[in-house]
Amino acid sequence: MVIFPQQNLLLNEFLQVKQQAATHSLMNVTADAIQQLLPTSDFEAMQNELQRVHQFKMMIDNGDNFPDRDYTDISKDLALLKIDNSILSADQCLRIQQCLHVAQQIFSFFKNRKGMYEPLEEIIGNLIYDNSMQLWIEEVFDSEGVIKSSASDELYKIRKSLSRKRSEADKLFQTIVNRYRKAGYISDTEESMRNGRRVIAIVAEQKRNLGGVIHDTSATGKTAYLEPDELLPINNAILGLEQEERTEILRILKELTTKLRVKYFHIDAYFDIQKQCDLLRARAMYAAQLGAVLPLLKDEPSIDIKNAYHPVLILQNKLQGKTTIPFSLYLRNKNRIMVISGPNAGGKTICMKAVALLQLMLQSGFLVPCAAHSEFGFFDKLLVDIGDSQSIEYELSTYSSRLQKMNMFLHEANERTLFIIDEFGTGTDPTLGGALAEAILEKLNELKSIGIITTHFINLKVLADKTEGIINGCMLFDPEKLEPKYKLVVGKPGSSYTFLVAERSGMDKEIIKNAESKVSKNHILLENMLRDVENQKQVIDKKTKNIAHAEEALDEMLEKYGKLSSQAEQSKQTIDSKIKQTELRLIKQFDDKVIKFVNEWKNSKDKKAVLAKYERMHGKEKSEIAKVQSKEQQRIQQEYISKLKPGVFVHLKGGKTIGMIDSMDDKKVLVIFNGFKTHCDINNLIPIEMEDVPMGVRKSFSS
Repeated sequence: MVIFPQQNLLLNEFLQVKQQAATHSLMNVTADAIQQLLPTSDFEAMQNELQRVHQFKMMIDNGDNFPDRDYTDISKDLALLKIDNSILSADQCLRIQQCLHVAQQIFSFFKNRKGMYEPLEEIIGNLIYDNSMQLWIEEVFDSEGVIKSSASDELYKIRKSLSRKRSEADKLFQTIVNRYRKAGYISDTEESMRNGRRVIAIVAEQKRNLGGVIHDTSATGKTAYLEPDELLPINNAILGLEQEERTEILRILKELTTKLRVKYFHIDAYFDIQKQCDLLRARAMYAAQLGAVLPLLKDEPSIDIKNAYHPVLILQNKLQGKTTIPFSLYLRNKNRIMVISGPNAGGKTICMKAVALLQLMLQSGFLVPCAAHSEFGFFDKLLVDIGDSQSIEYELSTYSSRLQKMNMFLHEANERTLFIIDEFGTGTDPTLGGALAEAILEKLNELKSIGIITTHFINLKVLADKTEGIINGCMLFDPEKLEPKYKLVVGKPGSSYTFLVAERSGMDKEIIKNAESKVSKNHILLENMLRDVENQKQVIDKKTKNIAHAEEALDEMLEKYGKLSSQAEQSKQTIDSKIKQTELRLIKQFDDKVIKFVNEWKNSKDKKAVLAKYERMHGKEKSEIAKVQSKEQQRIQQEYISKLKPGVFVHLKGGKTIGMIDSMDDKKVLVIFNGFKTHCDINNLIPIEMEDVPMGVRKSFSS
């Protein structure tokens, strides 16, 4: 993508975006790569790249543990490895080992999820992980990063001899220390290291009486550091072995470096995979921070943005606890160019810059903060005119500089160009500047370019209203509170509220009246008309929202009524069936009892005893039924009481009016019915599930 001019305020904000994304990288080399990202017009390549970032974000959102630890920058190590006869240090070998380990984890991740993340799997391509390099390094280094004694037979022998000599030196040293201590030669500290040699701290007065080499004396001169003659041979032997150890280690590292050099291109490829993954991860993490998504992409110049945000502003507002107002706009075909008007500090410039900034982000491989069903086309050129371009060096005024830009715009613009111009036409005589701006805008429209301009000029608002291809837009303003609403409305121009803002700001009314008299009546009339239209639009929008809420509540009630009706019919059929079954069972039980009673009555001589027996049985059954009913009622009542708490909807037993619990105290509950608070007995309240409460009732309580 060609951007003109190459230095502008928009690119400064794009640099902020890249710097914010770079903070999520794991390596400095990746952070640098992010800040070097530039927009491209290659639709197919960028579509694939955006799919990768999107899939990486999905992995993060789903908690799929992609390897993202211990990433290591081995750029300098690879540069050294490439040089013939070079030798990698132990630290450099270990960094390469760490890089190989991360690469192995990445290969394993995609192998275990074959087909799940196809665009991401393309990073690996046809490469197969070669484990031989890790094995070579593991043969030399242990888990702590120390070169193993088993790395070579010679190193094993040297270290074995060193261990033996050091043990002998320790015993001899302790013998000498004990002897000097008994003789009173030892100073406060017994031993120390000086010039790489193990020495004994002795009283300085005794240094001439004892054989050995004095390596140092204390600052006070009271202590001398002596290496006794008896230790010299064995210490020299140890130093010789240590030098042999270093020489052998250097030989081992050279041998390992030579083996790794053969696999240079493998290591470089694995490091490149690590860099690509870190680059994708950083942008995915930044997208998660922004709430950014992958919108629908089209290989044509068009913009259909829904609920979008300025990326820098939304993070800034989050830190400050402020709300960011989204915007939506459509630029394509007959609505190619938008003229945004409205009062100063109302958000015109931020909205315009956000559109271009999102386009830059998307064509550079960043997901963007907007609704997922937004549509973004691709552009070949971006032309930007924001801010004061006055140049002392070239003796250009602000207006002259802007005219040079406009001339370049007219030469460069075509149907695949996106342009943004702030405060179009300013910097010279308003009448003449407005006329020239109108002519330039008409030409850009003829060239079928897509763009946004901000202006206060009425002639440009009128042009947008009557010209196909150009539309008006305005930023809403609250004239009562004298506050911008930062909300873009497409389809109508906005008032600048010049005199109203001046009046509310404390400007003398006589001055304002004098200013109004100097402006043509038609201009004042049009400005007032715009303001009135804007106010009426806000009133209509409010009423439309209320109607929409009412329709929503009605639809919900109708849907609920339909469900309840269906449920009632099903319940009736179920209950009828159960009643019928119960009736049949009871009739059978009654028939059995009657037959039994008749048989006993016929066969018994004591008729009174039979009657008394059946009366007792009947009384017992009635008592058991009453107990069961009482327990069931208590259970239901306790279940109701457990659901009662402030904010729960209720109605009284036998009542239909719905209320809401305000507060509770023991068995007394304060309930709001129709705006009045009433104390009720807790046992007289029946809770209502939220979904059973009509939407209108819910909204009346929430308001």
